[in-house]
Amino acid sequence: MIPIIAIANLINGILSAFLTLRLYIRYRLRASENYPTAGVRYFIAFYATLTILWLLYATPGLVTNNLTLIMFFQSLADLGVLVGAMIGIQIACFALNKKNIGILASIVIVTCGLVYVTGLLFSHPPSIQELVPPYVYWHPATPQWLRVMNGIVAAFGSLTFIITFAVLGFKTKTNELVRRRSFLLATGMFFLFLASLVFFVFATSGFMLTFTASILGIAGLFFMLRGIPYRDEYNEQMATYRNENSIR
Repeated sequence: MIPIIAIANLINGILSAFLTLRLYIRYRLRASENYPTAGVRYFIAFYATLTILWLLYATPGLVTNNLTLIMFFQSLADLGVLVGAMIGIQIACFALNKKNIGILASIVIVTCGLVYVTGLLFSHPPSIQELVPPYVYWHPATPQWLRVMNGIVAAFGSLTFIITFAVLGFKTKTNELVRRRSFLLATGMFFLFLASLVFFVFATSGFMLTFTASILGIAGLFFMLRGIPYRDEYNEQMATYRNENSIR
């Protein structure tokens, strides 16, 4: 049997790792030249989190078939989704120069993470194996309300990111490269938003919906890949936002 969903998630993880490596190389270059690196650090943290959570989602069938271990790895990945949502909001607030809002949102998300862990302590059934010949996949038996809570938090973080960069892209007039990257980042996050919505809210046990979530994640990462600068740096992008497009 082929663990097709785990394979799709593995592809997601490899793509995220590639993005993380690219950003880290840019970060080291700017640090060696004594340029500001705050914006790059946020994106490195975001893509590193995506890498870890996708690789955790890729463990069923590729690393282990133990249902309890799979539940553990999938629960860690679910927590990674909350971390990714928090970092996404921090990136948006950094671009808008609204750090206080980012801190408040982080407190709310951390609270949701504590609720999730507490909920698992009271109910942590092993994952369930499903066969759809020639494929096999595993879905969590986590209480539905915990998964819906994670989905809502992920959706909130994604929508904050999408709206921020879409609006900043529309408002950018003098730098076409930054404008195009803004729309690519927003589009990529939109696909990741759809993936989280399908995965956490609608795909409790359906093979096609779970597989669709993985494919949407791959599409989102490809769009965001196109939004990463090749010849200049994220700090130029952030400077453009602050100089021309501040939202007050």
